[in-house]
Amino acid sequence: MTTLGMKTVTIPVRNREAVIAGTENATEMTAIQAMATRMWRILVPMGFMIIVISFIIGIINGINIGEFFGDAKIVREASPNHENFGTVQAIVTWLPGFKLFGVGLMLGGITMILGSILGNLRIAGANVQAAVGVDVILPQTPTTGKLFPPLMFMGLMTLMAAMFIGVWLSFVSADVYGNAITDINGAAAGSDLLADTGLVHAVKAWLTPMEFLGMAFLFSAITLALATIVTALRFQARRLVEIAEEKLS
Repeated sequence: MTTLGMKTVTIPVRNREAVIAGTENATEMTAIQAMATRMWRILVPMGFMIIVISFIIGIINGINIGEFFGDAKIVREASPNHENFGTVQAIVTWLPGFKLFGVGLMLGGITMILGSILGNLRIAGANVQAAVGVDVILPQTPTTGKLFPPLMFMGLMTLMAAMFIGVWLSFVSADVYGNAITDINGAAAGSDLLADTGLVHAVKAWLTPMEFLGMAFLFSAITLALATIVTALRFQARRLVEIAEEKLS
């Protein structure tokens, strides 16, 4: 059977009286929807905590940067690891990926909430149909509903990979900027210091676009989840019209 151009399935109802009494549902959430109902309660607090931690670390690192640039240029450039500048640059390297991963977890949590809404719409639609004594017909998962969970996980995995790359690069950055700036600028061709300096700048050049790719996956997942909710609501509205027509005919 198709409704609004969508393939549907008929769900058997074992106990309509229990559904009417509110002690039993006509159907259950899918496995993904049930997981989403549990996972958003974990992802959102974790993401928020990471962002708060990033904010605190950023304030502390900002104070250290201020102390570094508070000294005369000739002093800060001639002294190796002046004001722990290597550590400061290491934090600047890994902190953006860390805080974006926190934002990604929160966006993943939002996607999970949307999945939970879909699950509740499924149950509510089935209960209404069972209560009025008609066949319980539900739509098969549309393409948008199949795509948004993997897109969300791809986004989180991309952000996690970017965060770990940032952590690895921070060690290289600490080694480079632990040297005097005059030594970095005067590094000889073919030296390890010059190679590491080039590596830091090269990886930073593509690491930020990689982070935004992960964010794009997550926003795409949210968009598709919202589109799936719209499709589910349209189906249920049409199904109610069909039930009314059946009862009146």
